[in-house]
Amino acid sequence: MIPRVGIIGYGAITQDLVNILCAEDPAPRLAILVRSGRESIAREVLGSKGLPDDAVITSDLDKWLDPLPDVVAECAGHEAVNDYSEAVLKTGADLVITSVGALADAALFDRLKSAAENSNGQVVIPSGAIGGLDV
Repeated sequence: MIPRVGIIGYGAITQDLVNILCAEDPAPRLAILVRSGRESIAREVLGSKGLPDDAVITSDLDKWLDPLPDVVAECAGHEAVNDYSEAVLKTGADLVITSVGALADAALFDRLKSAAENSNGQVVIPSGAIGGLDV
C-alpha cells in the first residue's frame, strides 16, 4: 500500500521534503494544504522539486483530509499549528510538528494533547526541529 502524506505549507522545508519523498520508489501520494489563493504558485514551486501531477494542492481542509493521510508534516509556522493540528489529530493521523515553538502556548498544547489522547494519532517532534538549521 502506498502511503498518503499530507503536508501543510509549501516553503523551504516542504520543498526539501517533496524532493526527498518523490525520490522514493514508490513515491507516496501527496496532499499539500496551502493558504487560499496560493494553490497555483505552490504547484509551480513544488513542481520544480518533483511534485507529481496527481498530487493534491488545496486550501480546502476537508478536501485535503479526504482520503485521510497516514501522516501529516506541518511545515508552515505557528499559525498553521494552531489552525490545523487539532483537526489532523482528530482523524487519527500522526502529526510531525516542525514549528515546535507553537507548543509554548499552553492552551494549544492542551488541545493537541487531548486530541491525540482521544484518537490513534500522535504528535511527533523531530529532534533539532529548527528546519532552517537541520534541513
